[in-house]
Amino acid sequence: MQADGWKADFFGGDVPEDCFELVHGLGFSHPRKAKLDIHASAFHSHYRDALNGDLWNTAIGFSFNTFHSETFSAEYQLINACSHGFAWNVVPPIRWVADAVKIIGTAPLDWDLLAESAITHDLHGDIVWNLDYLRKVWNQPVPGRIVDRLRKAPVSRQKRALLRVVSRRMATPMDGVRKLWALHDYYCSSVGRTRLLYRLAHFPKYIMAVRGLRDTRSLLSWGWEKFSERTRYWYRRRRAATSSTDRAGVR
Repeated sequence: MQADGWKADFFGGDVPEDCFELVHGLGFSHPRKAKLDIHASAFHSHYRDALNGDLWNTAIGFSFNTFHSETFSAEYQLINACSHGFAWNVVPPIRWVADAVKIIGTAPLDWDLLAESAITHDLHGDIVWNLDYLRKVWNQPVPGRIVDRLRKAPVSRQKRALLRVVSRRMATPMDGVRKLWALHDYYCSSVGRTRLLYRLAHFPKYIMAVRGLRDTRSLLSWGWEKFSERTRYWYRRRRAATSSTDRAGVR
């Protein structure tokens, strides 16, 4: 791709060899104003090769005009849609509901296989609340026993911390750091590196990888820029909230 003119949006255009060890996907741009995303994993913050193996071992074929390829099974498509709808985003990811309802309504689903796959690959915490939401609010035929099974399955400490962070709005200057630390902590647990000294020493490398930074100088510059940006955002929100409260008191 690089020989054909494609440049990575991060890393100054070049891609380090270990890039996809730490990030699930990367964007590329072409001089002809084309853009392309390449994903090493279909799921954010997931570092298990066994999942990718299962995704393609259970893949189903499809055709579009003269183009033939493969896509995930209906079970993994629904897991993917629900997991992408869990994380908070500036642009609300409500489109996951349309995706999920379409999948449930058009494809035969093996609900027990879905639950087993989600638990095996530590994705049940990502999807259980959204499946329950589909069942209760959108009247989708999600079996209650499946929701109960997913809810009762154990979730690791690292995954619980990650789910708490990614599901809420980043409101304070330190929330961005907490999110990066939770992602990094989960990565370390996934690859069996749980010692505190390793996690502390590896954290700067992780930030540089996921933010496309080349060296320590760029890391420090990026850190100060983001901290200043979030501090200003937090301060503006506090002032707006205070002004609203004052106006309400005057009335």
